[in-house]
Amino acid sequence: MPSAGPDLPSGVAILGAGAIGCLLAARLARRHVPVTLVGRPEAMAAIREHGLTYEPPLWRSEVLRDIEAVSSWEEMGPLEANNIGLVVLTTKVHDTAQATVTLAGAIPPQVPLLALQSGVGGAEVALGLIGERPLLVGVTTYMAVQPRAGVVRSLRRHGGLGLASVSAPQRDLERVATQMADCGLPTRIFADFRVPVWSKLLLDLPGNAVPAIVGLPPQGVFSDPAL
Repeated sequence: MPSAGPDLPSGVAILGAGAIGCLLAARLARRHVPVTLVGRPEAMAAIREHGLTYEPPLWRSEVLRDIEAVSSWEEMGPLEANNIGLVVLTTKVHDTAQATVTLAGAIPPQVPLLALQSGVGGAEVALGLIGERPLLVGVTTYMAVQPRAGVVRSLRRHGGLGLASVSAPQRDLERVATQMADCGLPTRIFADFRVPVWSKLLLDLPGNAVPAIVGLPPQGVFSDPAL
């Protein structure tokens, strides 16, 4: 396990600008954390031009214009890269390898990678590709959708994060947990990274796998006592 390094910058780069990636970007940016989103060119162009529109439950939408949106690390200058103290991977698990290898040479190796994904296996793939970079795993109970490029809609008022270390020192784990909690994201630390990952998978079964199998929307599954 890598030893804890010097204090890192507060900037966060989010690799994968899907619904959860954009939701996290919005929640952090609202608390004035420097955020860089890395995603598909069309979506990043929309955010650069119009900002990221955040639609929370029960409240008016808000346009966040301080988010840096790029389609590759090469679009960032050395100064921007050196201001990043955490990279959060929010891609699909099957895209983990392709996304993770882009970090080498772009982001300093002491900057931790947090794999915040649904599904299992992403952490093991990332661990084999990142060398000495500290690795954390996270899960979230927040839900979000993207009605269109540059817009993220939160579907839950309440939720939280579960974090655990795969190869990161305790100092890094606690620093990330504190940063997330300070941004209004309740965060729990787990001793074994497999616990939150597999727990989240089991929680997702009623809302994802079962509806697909029986051909019903999630609300239909939850309202049917037989299911």
